[in-house]
Amino acid sequence: MAIQYYSLTLIFSFASIAPYDDDEVQSHYKALWKSYSQVIDYVNFQFYAYDKGTTVSQFMDYVSTQRSNYEGGRIL
Repeated sequence: MAIQYYSLTLIFSFASIAPYDDDEVQSHYKALWKSYSQVIDYVNFQFYAYDKGTTVSQFMDYVSTQRSNYEGGRIL
């Protein structure tokens, strides 16, 4: 896969994925993470995409969920 090739050949210095909290979207990113977590440096979860009224508590729940979805990843 391209992400593995480019990461290993140092064409770029880090690789990230940017999932969103949607079941269909998450299924693709989780599969990518399962296969290539060793070359993915960051999980840039799209927290900015939530409604303006999202509470701190809700954001903290999102962070907790994504930490478990992408265990071992650096969640941005």
